[in-house]
Amino acid sequence: MVRRFHIGLAVIGTLSAAAGIAIAIDGGFEFNRTKVLTGIGVIFVSTAFYIAMLFVRDEDET
Repeated sequence: MVRRFHIGLAVIGTLSAAAGIAIAIDGGFEFNRTKVLTGIGVIFVSTAFYIAMLFVRDEDET
């Protein structure tokens, strides 16, 4: 069960990081500061998902 949670967090983190990068690049092309900052915010949230995954205990650990 916990391994599935790890995989889910990794998937969410990866996809949201890719989306954040795409938003930031698109905002950079349009010289839109709001889009760039939104993309950076999404990247920070995805990083938080990865960090959260580090603190979830595995079933095999005692």
